[in-house]
Amino acid sequence: MDKRNYYLLQLSLYLDGTYMYSIIMTSKEELNIRIYVLLGIVLLLSACLGQETLRFEGESDHWKVNYQAEIQGEDKESASFTMHYIGGGEPPEEIDCNINAGEETGHNVSLEKGVLESSRHPCSGCSITRENQEFDVTIEWDDKTEKLTLESE
Repeated sequence: MDKRNYYLLQLSLYLDGTYMYSIIMTSKEELNIRIYVLLGIVLLLSACLGQETLRFEGESDHWKVNYQAEIQGEDKESASFTMHYIGGGEPPEEIDCNINAGEETGHNVSLEKGVLESSRHPCSGCSITRENQEFDVTIEWDDKTEKLTLESE
């Protein structure tokens, strides 16, 4: 083996309270690839640090609603919600919905096979969802109205 074309690489990872060591004999090209992969993993993991996912759920006679908030730090959040029609018969084609007295609203929103999916772009400096928070939801369709409360899962 030509020692000028090979490098010794020792990786130490701290994962779940235990150290893992591996010693790899590799060529320069393979070493570069492994370093880029390792850097990518570290960047991906560091992007997830400080991020918290909160899930809320509520159900009424005709609707099941899920709300998910992705919290990044103290003042940045993105959110999404899904409304499923679970009542009998054909689902409505359009609904009006209101979450927390106007925080999230939709008028004449079209459903696809009884489902509405919506997401909110990240906001900075906005009011952040808290784990013990509850959301009041009002859904109106076909001259009917239902109200439900979303609670933390």
